[in-house]
Amino acid sequence: MGGNARGNSGPFARVRWLVVGPMLAWAQAAVGAERGPSSVPPSVPPSVPPTTDFHAPKKATSPVSQPRATLLIVGDSLVGGPFALARMLREKLAVEGVRVAQDTWVGVGVQRFARDRRLRDLMVIYKPRWVVVVLGTNDYALPSPDRAVPAIERIVKTVSAQSCAWVGPLVPNDTGIVHAIAAHTSPCVMIDSRRFGVATTRDGVHPTIGGSRFWAENVLTTLREAGWNFNPAPESSGASHEDAGGSRL
Repeated sequence: MGGNARGNSGPFARVRWLVVGPMLAWAQAAVGAERGPSSVPPSVPPSVPPTTDFHAPKKATSPVSQPRATLLIVGDSLVGGPFALARMLREKLAVEGVRVAQDTWVGVGVQRFARDRRLRDLMVIYKPRWVVVVLGTNDYALPSPDRAVPAIERIVKTVSAQSCAWVGPLVPNDTGIVHAIAAHTSPCVMIDSRRFGVATTRDGVHPTIGGSRFWAENVLTTLREAGWNFNPAPESSGASHEDAGGSRL
């Protein structure tokens, strides 16, 4: 015990401090220089990496350098989803420099769609050159389709200043909504989708992936035959994004 006490005090302790103290200080200074003056311990990661920008826009991949004209496609669930007519149209029109903007409202019928200001807002946002309306699927069982005529006419009036088309549902049997639409869509192009024989899923309402591609090809053929020219052309203004509001249930 006495030897340990002498080893921790007196001249031996002073000699040890003269040797170890400077070495400890040098080691601490070296570690501090490596970490930097404001570093945090490695076990405490920063909450947000300083070089990460989560909102950085994606680079444009379009082969067309000039602003593109916009085709706006709106309507029910046949517009979006894995069976999306919009997606197929976008793939096919990209090479022609056309921006395809879409808005999907799942489960909507003609009358509900006409009462909402959604379409009017989209027309202001996108200023489209072409408009494709896809409605009627959720109205195929209406007991009195004629009651939807004022709504049909209101929708047509909203889009008729542009080249417009109404793509009807794929449901083979209805109570008359397709006839009501066809009789009141002028000056828009009416496309009766039932005549194409599009393959559908088990529900008989939505197209398969292959069916959707086939459907899009026939829709585009019909529109070209009606005089729609999709050659790229400069556009004065319009929204820079391709989707407005996603979908509603």
